[in-house]
Amino acid sequence: MKKRLVLVFCILGWFLSVQAQPATSRGEQRLPISFQEGMARAEAALRAEGYVNIGVQANMALGYKGENTAMIMVNEATNGTYWINIVVASLTNNAGIPGGERVKLQGRIGNPSTNANPPGPTGTTAADWNTTAVGWRGKNNQQVSFTCPSSGKPSTELWGTDTYTDDSSICTAAVHAGVITYGGGNVTIEIRPGLSAYSGSARNGVTSKGYGGWHSSFIFIR
Repeated sequence: MKKRLVLVFCILGWFLSVQAQPATSRGEQRLPISFQEGMARAEAALRAEGYVNIGVQANMALGYKGENTAMIMVNEATNGTYWINIVVASLTNNAGIPGGERVKLQGRIGNPSTNANPPGPTGTTAADWNTTAVGWRGKNNQQVSFTCPSSGKPSTELWGTDTYTDDSSICTAAVHAGVITYGGGNVTIEIRPGLSAYSGSARNGVTSKGYGGWHSSFIFIR
């Protein structure tokens, strides 16, 4: 399982943090979608609501926004449907705050057309150094342009060389591929099918990791 140790610590950290939270909100919805679509919607919803440091592991997407921590899980139901379970915990003791966050996330997952990032200054999609291509999974050969900001910390979430896993940081991959520098810039990716294996390498001050088979990939259009 990908990044197994990271997943263990992530779940442990989530569990411990929830125990200390005075306010939480839980909800679920059942949708006639695939697992891949559910995970893509979960990450896209977190990103659209301003959550950062988003992690996608197994059947879970986790993100942080201020005093709020949100966890979205995708679990198989019956007849080709999946449960989308959302938990939002907040440092505030106002139960309405995590409740409001959960409702907004549920709305975005149920209506994915609201998840698009705002256009960047050149007509591209605004990105940060944690943005991935998971939201475009399965849309092979589609090209998407992003504006990577000059500020922000490059992500360690990077797998592959020239062809990257779709859960890799797009902006960090762009530096690795030599498309931009840490000063940011505009990049265009093309969605590709998953590979049976990805090789890691060190380029331009960035080290990518190798990995086995994965669902979907992206490359850069130069």
